[in-house]
Amino acid sequence: MEIQDDAVEYVLKHPGRFLNVLPPRGADLAGRVAHEAALMGATSVSIRLSDGWWVVSADIDWLAHSEFHEIDFFYRIVPFPENGANSHRAELLLTAFAESLVTICDSRPTVIKGDYKIDIEAIAPQAARVVAYRMPAASQ
Repeated sequence: MEIQDDAVEYVLKHPGRFLNVLPPRGADLAGRVAHEAALMGATSVSIRLSDGWWVVSADIDWLAHSEFHEIDFFYRIVPFPENGANSHRAELLLTAFAESLVTICDSRPTVIKGDYKIDIEAIAPQAARVVAYRMPAASQ
């Protein structure tokens, strides 16, 4: 997928503006994404670590019902007023720091970055939205 946007580059150049802990840790990023899902109305949110993949799933598609397209969340700084003033969505951070990243909605995977070698359907059956990513070894 070839999308040119300066937001990912900006995050990589200024990670301290987006993260409390450096280098970024997979668990911290999973917690941020799960928190978003809950704030957007999910009543069941799951975080799992399976074979090096962080998998965040929820009973709703927390990226829906927005003026932004699904892919925008992964490549743009998207405001997140539901979390307070000056907040932004965390999916962009996954694009910046993960080694591989995929999202699944309606059983359709969208590979954002890297490869996709995990059986997410087995890990998160019945989920409305799944975001799965693998961090570099030093950031697990």
